[in-house]
Amino acid sequence: MKTVKKHALLLLFLLAVVSCKDQEEVKPKTGSYVIWTDKSAKTFDLIEVTIDDKLVGTITKPYNTGPLNLKPDCNTLSEGALVQIQLPVGTHKLKAKATLKGEKTDGWEGNFEITENECKKGLLPK
Repeated sequence: MKTVKKHALLLLFLLAVVSCKDQEEVKPKTGSYVIWTDKSAKTFDLIEVTIDDKLVGTITKPYNTGPLNLKPDCNTLSEGALVQIQLPVGTHKLKAKATLKGEKTDGWEGNFEITENECKKGLLPK
């Protein structure tokens, strides 16, 4: 009887291990989105960026595009000037609100599309 129980437990264990190996982790398809502004620093001290009704980051200074007006890419690091986020593929809703000393000075709203493994860029204009 003990041998039957041991064999039954061993069989259950082997089935569990085999079934776990057969299941591959499904990773969601994603893309990147980078958001910045070229507004004058005199017109805001905070921009709150919301995507799909969730606060995803803040901007506290304009992105310096330089004399060639270069856009940031998804690997650009610029603390306070960019919001960078990975999102699932599909359509998303962006809302952003600029404030200066707690008073709203500007706002943006719109939809954008994320495609797999691509970097989308969103300027919050002056």
